[in-house]
Amino acid sequence: MRLNPSLLLLASGLLLCSHPSYGDWTSPHPLQQEEAAPAALIPFPAHVDWKTGTCPKKAPVSVKKNAALAKTLGKEGYELQVRPNGILIRSATDAGVFYARRTLDQLGARGDYPCCDIKDSPAFAIRCFMHDVGRNFRSIETLKADIDEMARLKLNAFHWHLTDYPAWRIQCRKYPVLNDPSKRIKDRDVNDTYTYDQIRDLFRYARKRHIQIIPEIDMPGHSTYFKNCFGFPMHDPRGIKILEELLEEFCREIPVEMSPYLHIGADEIRIPNGKQFADRMAAKVKSLGRQPIQWAGNNDLPVSGDSYAQLWNDENSVGLPDPAKQKNPYFDSTAGYINSFDPGILVRRNFFRQPCGTARSDNHSLGVIQCLWPDTRVADK
Repeated sequence: MRLNPSLLLLASGLLLCSHPSYGDWTSPHPLQQEEAAPAALIPFPAHVDWKTGTCPKKAPVSVKKNAALAKTLGKEGYELQVRPNGILIRSATDAGVFYARRTLDQLGARGDYPCCDIKDSPAFAIRCFMHDVGRNFRSIETLKADIDEMARLKLNAFHWHLTDYPAWRIQCRKYPVLNDPSKRIKDRDVNDTYTYDQIRDLFRYARKRHIQIIPEIDMPGHSTYFKNCFGFPMHDPRGIKILEELLEEFCREIPVEMSPYLHIGADEIRIPNGKQFADRMAAKVKSLGRQPIQWAGNNDLPVSGDSYAQLWNDENSVGLPDPAKQKNPYFDSTAGYINSFDPGILVRRNFFRQPCGTARSDNHSLGVIQCLWPDTRVADK
């Protein structure tokens, strides 16, 4: 199976954290415990007790679901008992059973399962990977392969950055000019657009793997294509009206049961009506039954009171946003651009910094979104 280093980095470094300091992270278990394990487990479970003997791959697997287990295991936790004569999975939900089976996959990667008792639950409710397809388009087939890899590593959300300065990648019925290759930035996959059928298909595919897709329609910045199409920017009153119609169309095509979140971007731009724009777009998303999300960096629009914030910095920024000062519920994306692979920045941030400044997520510190920005045009995706 292929290994995506970006996803491995996220899964191993961010999912299980125990130190309360925002500046420093320490492992909840000694490194020697991982080195001594008979199988490579990513992320390493919260509690593992290795037993003698092995269990054959053809041994029976029993599954016991009980909603009462949510009190001790949470919605995604599980208990896994592996013995020579069989395997027992206990969980409160289908998600917990799914993650127990992913652990079994890793236990059996080299042959029979080593006997053990495992009790595991995630430290963070949202464990998310983001990919920008606005700059470099990725086919649905490739995204499905990415989602399979995410599921293998127990990530449970995919932030789908669908638009950026080169192109609007979403099929548009109301304004088909947005799909016109001549209006897009040259050399940036000008012919590539996701149909609504493809978008719904990917949502369903991800849901079967217990992954929630978070679609992003970036506004009002990163939108050169929009001005090419209409002759005015998004924050123009005419642009605002079009954006509201686009949000309505997207939400008609992608029902709230599929997509309870809708990210409106709002990053890296200064406009005279910044607060009014952010408040109006967030309210529009809210009126459509979705939870709005906005980027919350140093050069972004003010975060609306209706929105969740997504904290971020690029690797050249001085200092990191302080989660303790966030008024809105937030996601932590301050680990830096994982596509840069700067050893002076990313190793430190990914492996030695406590995400969200807390050992476990709550209703305010929602979780982690690790971001991949393929800013450079590439011929081979």
